[in-house]
Amino acid sequence: MEGLYQSTHALNKQSYGHSSEYLLAFRTDAALQEQVHAAGRELLQHFPSGASLPQQAQLTLAAFQARPEMEPTLLRWLHRIVASQKAFTAELNNYSGFPPHMIYLRVQDHTPFQQFIRQLQVIDQYIRSDDAPPMQFVQRLHLPVAEHIVPESYQQMLSLYAQQDFHASCPIKELVVLRRQHAFDAYQCIQLFHLAA
Repeated sequence: MEGLYQSTHALNKQSYGHSSEYLLAFRTDAALQEQVHAAGRELLQHFPSGASLPQQAQLTLAAFQARPEMEPTLLRWLHRIVASQKAFTAELNNYSGFPPHMIYLRVQDHTPFQQFIRQLQVIDQYIRSDDAPPMQFVQRLHLPVAEHIVPESYQQMLSLYAQQDFHASCPIKELVVLRRQHAFDAYQCIQLFHLAA
């Protein structure tokens, strides 16, 4: 997942100065996390050194940069946005991939996520006003099963999954804010917001 954002952030961070990198992601429930991890473990049985498994099964919505002093305001706005949105159910259906590095589960209906993206425009305007790069939104959300795939193994892995059916419903109740200082750091959760019941 991170690979979608690293290249753009690396290019822009030099000109933007001292800042942190953030991800906004929806958490999935324990049942779906186990299904995703089981699918990933099955893959690694066939290709032991061909990929890595995501640490968390989550649906990443957006990535952005901001200076440390902007964080309290960003979190207040996020709290208001999330509190105004009702929890919903995401349907995941079958496998696809981003050549040559990721295999993921497809999200069927993107409408609830697009509503969130519209609400986040005010935050995009705020960080742009500080000369930060614009927020990067994931227009078609997906749930990674395997990442950092060795390119020469990608097609074989995707063929293995293409023969399998997958369908699951996942309640979306929580949005997490993840932060890291440098491109090679691991993201850390700094805030958890609950959608309205």
